[in-house]
Amino acid sequence: MKFKPLWVGVGLLSLGLVVLAQHDSPQGQSGTPTQIAQKAVQDGVYTARQADRGKEVYRAQCAGCHGANMIGGTAPVLAGASFQTRWKEKTLGDFFDYIKTRMPVGKPNSLTAQQTSDIIAFILQTNQYKAGTALLPPDQRALQTIAFDKAAQEAAAKAAQAQQAPATQPQAVAPANPSGPRTVLNGVFTAAQADRGRAAYLDGGNGCAGCHGSELGGSPGGPGLVRATFRSRWGGKTVGELFEYTKTRMPPGRTGSLSDQAYIDIIAFILRSNNYPAGQTELRANPDDLKQIGIPQ
Repeated sequence: MKFKPLWVGVGLLSLGLVVLAQHDSPQGQSGTPTQIAQKAVQDGVYTARQADRGKEVYRAQCAGCHGANMIGGTAPVLAGASFQTRWKEKTLGDFFDYIKTRMPVGKPNSLTAQQTSDIIAFILQTNQYKAGTALLPPDQRALQTIAFDKAAQEAAAKAAQAQQAPATQPQAVAPANPSGPRTVLNGVFTAAQADRGRAAYLDGGNGCAGCHGSELGGSPGGPGLVRATFRSRWGGKTVGELFEYTKTRMPPGRTGSLSDQAYIDIIAFILRSNNYPAGQTELRANPDDLKQIGIPQ
């Protein structure tokens, strides 16, 4: 089945832009940041031969999880509407970074930059984006100038800027009974516990930052864990529900692989990152007690 790519209005390149002819090989001249500035994937940003190289690497390294035809298996689909929706607010630079630093599963960073770029070319070809005359460069910074969907990306950038406005420090109240009903405004974790949680969160072996971002702002691999995104998901629920969800579903593919202490420390870090105040008593990995701690809406 062929998937029709999402189409967005893309500004015409200036008439003075010169497209340089090149040899179609990994050593050939790739598109430079100047040549590909403000492009979108509909503009023919890879070559057919590059996609052929990417197909071979994909078969060896990716097909086992994503399927020979990119229709998914133990990993998400890489073709059609679901793929395009997932990445429409991002750039090829984001996609390059995601593949290079997280794939293949269990062997991140094992692909070369050229192999990564070639795989992306094959994925674009499979999604019916046309080929062009310039190689897709093996350079994340250059690829940051190529959008999947320019209109969606610009809208997302504006929304992100608005969301990144300085958060207001929640008003702390006097601590309630440590074992009775209370909220995260009551200082339910300690600063030292949040520091441990930060170290666990950023530990590459645990996989938190790889999906949710080092600043908890989210990525294509996982939702944000701060500000409005966190409040809309967890406001009105309890820390007990957050603990149970994290322990039974995270990290993907290795649920429950962390200790209870590591999970609760990470939650302390998430709460601090949302400007909830630290207190004098650590959060305990006690489900019954955690269900007594509410998260304000």
